[in-house]
Amino acid sequence: MALKLQTNFKGITAEYWKILKADTGFIEGKTLVRLGLYKDKTAREANTANFIDVKAFIYDIVEATRAELYAKIKEPVIVNEVNTNPFTNAEDC
Repeated sequence: MALKLQTNFKGITAEYWKILKADTGFIEGKTLVRLGLYKDKTAREANTANFIDVKAFIYDIVEATRAELYAKIKEPVIVNEVNTNPFTNAEDC
């Protein structure tokens, strides 16, 4: 599973976001998720270290599946009545 969301990073158009790693702090009760940006699915399959950008998210959850983490990443983040999370519109792929 991954997310498809077209992104321009330093002049490169890329669209494939994949969880690189999820670390859970059981004492803190939080999970740190690192989401890597690849040009496309083919670039990711050619080399897992081929990512060009990373986003990090911290959630107050533990022991979540990857599918649950992808769903969490897509949840709206409302600031001043505006959704500031671009991943809300990402497609599952």
